[in-house]
Amino acid sequence: MIRPNYYIQPRRNLAINLSKTKSEILAEFHSSTRSNVKKAKRKDVTAEIKKEMSPNDWDEFFKMAGETIARNAGKNIYPGRAYFETMLKTVPYIDDAKNGELSLGFFCGRHEGRLAAMNLVLFFGRTATYLFGGSYTAELSSKVTTYLHWRGMEEAKERGYIYYDLGGIDEKLWPSLTVFKRRFKGEEFEYLGNIDVVLNSLGYRVYNIIRKIRKSG
Repeated sequence: MIRPNYYIQPRRNLAINLSKTKSEILAEFHSSTRSNVKKAKRKDVTAEIKKEMSPNDWDEFFKMAGETIARNAGKNIYPGRAYFETMLKTVPYIDDAKNGELSLGFFCGRHEGRLAAMNLVLFFGRTATYLFGGSYTAELSSKVTTYLHWRGMEEAKERGYIYYDLGGIDEKLWPSLTVFKRRFKGEEFEYLGNIDVVLNSLGYRVYNIIRKIRKSG
């Protein structure tokens, strides 16, 4: 059996079952997560799904991504702007598609009217999947990031989706993010994911050296 050198994506994801009532879902959260949802409401945190993303919205998103990267020891998990532009050309916004069809939702969180965080969620089949998010460091005390996921779950449930997938978890690569996601107390599952199977060891080492140089640049 050929085994991969390493996995491109985390092998485990964490998803929330939305078939229960909202009260039951909220009750299963870790106590600190429940508290943060309530705290966000008291701190005048709101959330909306944008009908479309303007160039200015994307500028804000990438500023948030930059601050998020800085908070995570410089680890960059974000693709470039061209990736998102291509996605928008091929995947419709959620209100332009039928429930269950492949579509995108852009959740924007505001604190006292200020844009504070953004999440990109992919809807397909029975599942709403969190793909990317970013937030301003100065707004984290408002608990907007927790609230934005809760609103994503509410919206997905109202539209008839059964799961809200919080995405990958990995204790070594993303320790703090993994702790944050696990406090929503979802179901963890493992899948094969995307892997590199190396057939040319020398060529692959050269490829990885170039890849690291480009990332550091």
